[in-house]
Amino acid sequence: MSRKRLEEAVAHVRKAEEVDPLSVVVLTNVGWTLAAAGRTAGAIDAYRKALALDPNYVQAHWRLSDAYLQLGRFDEAMSELETAVTLSRRSPSSLAWLAMASARSGRRADAEALLAELLALTSRRYVSPFGIAKTYFVLGDRDRGFKWLEKAYTERSNGVAYLAVDPTYASVRTDPRFRDVLRRARLPQ
Repeated sequence: MSRKRLEEAVAHVRKAEEVDPLSVVVLTNVGWTLAAAGRTAGAIDAYRKALALDPNYVQAHWRLSDAYLQLGRFDEAMSELETAVTLSRRSPSSLAWLAMASARSGRRADAEALLAELLALTSRRYVSPFGIAKTYFVLGDRDRGFKWLEKAYTERSNGVAYLAVDPTYASVRTDPRFRDVLRRARLPQ
């Protein structure tokens, strides 16, 4: 998926689903891969299957919210993320998803408040720079977004692998700084 070989990725993840149809991790990855391939309805079905097996699986809530955001279903997206924040006891990752979704759904003040909370947390514990970068990008602050994206690259954060397919970066895909990160990460433009 990270190499933009989406049909091949879908075939592989469907094979994993055949092997282990009751794995919430596999089902969530089926959804994520389908979403990356532009099959949002199928992605939502996969996330719902995962959550039917384990309604407490936070990552499925994150991914389902992202699918809802893609469709402009902001209230449903926010509901999924509020559930994730509660289930994860306000984990930095869940707060970052909520901040980014708040920004995408036009709730700028909420996004900025969550971003401030995340930035304050960075002095006490690890906070992935990806959620911060994404939120800045969605808020339209490219310079701060690239500062945090560079931090993610320097840390070798796992999210770097998915930069080429993550729709959150659509607004900065043509920016030379983004293209430079893709090049250094050896990802397709």
